[in-house]
Amino acid sequence: GADTRSNNILGAGAAYVVFGKTSGWSGSLETSALTDDTRAHGYDVYGKTTNAAYGWSVAAADVNGDGAFDVVGGAYLGHGNNATFHANAGEVVVSFGVFPVSKCDPGYYLPSYPLGSSAECVLCTAGYRCSGVGSRIPCTRGASLPLTPAGSTRCGCASAHYLGGVRCVQCSRGNCESGQYRATCSPTVDGECTTCSTSCQAGFYLTGVSCLPNSDLGCNACTVGQCSAGFFRNLRLCGATADGECRQCAIAGCSDGYYRTACTQSADGICLLYPNTPTSITVQTAVRFDGQRPEWFLQYNTAEAFKR
Repeated sequence: GADTRSNNILGAGAAYVVFGKTSGWSGSLETSALTDDTRAHGYDVYGKTTNAAYGWSVAAADVNGDGAFDVVGGAYLGHGNNATFHANAGEVVVSFGVFPVSKCDPGYYLPSYPLGSSAECVLCTAGYRCSGVGSRIPCTRGASLPLTPAGSTRCGCASAHYLGGVRCVQCSRGNCESGQYRATCSPTVDGECTTCSTSCQAGFYLTGVSCLPNSDLGCNACTVGQCSAGFFRNLRLCGATADGECRQCAIAGCSDGYYRTACTQSADGICLLYPNTPTSITVQTAVRFDGQRPEWFLQYNTAEAFKR
């Protein structure tokens, strides 16, 4: 890093990237070799604001996990961009590295990388990840060797860890606020505080009234049937946090002209009107001309019944 270097911007600072080679370099290398147009030996990166002092600290890391090393430069007097200007607040600038071509298939690497040809690619070593660009990247702390076997393109993290970028990070364990639970940590995503479920879709009910610190309330399907003889499952009671209960079938008789349907496993018997049952009755009298007793007859809507 050269934090006092000026290019078109006074005191912006700079960092120099030197390409490695298997034969090594001589005792010294002029920075002019890194700033020419050929870019044969490396290149330079400049700060973007006046007196930012970019290059005060410089590191190389695969920040975005693509297998290529990126340049991470500190500008301790940087001002931020125009939208978030803060005088001398400091900045960290990441310059993403790229590969012109992939030299190997995913899961393979080139031992002589960056030299060599694709014919020399070999299987990625266990405990390393190889994206296929040619390099191999060691899986860092928190990684589990059995989960990162030979030929891996991504690091496999041990239990209670997730892959955060290029390294394994321990999953969060803290408790969440009331009404929340911490979701399970996945291989690539940390467990976050998530709002507990409060309802289920029709035909399901919640398994409790409050979720546990590390698990949400589940939704169970309402039970259908499975009641003893003479009982039915009242599905109308299933919902919120309770399953439908088994209720005794009704045995009371129905009103005149009605009958009770059969009680099933999912519904009680109900009273229904008999088919063709009259809804009104008209009583009429008539006197016979032969002097006999009066004749009574009942008239039911469209049908008639006579009684002598």
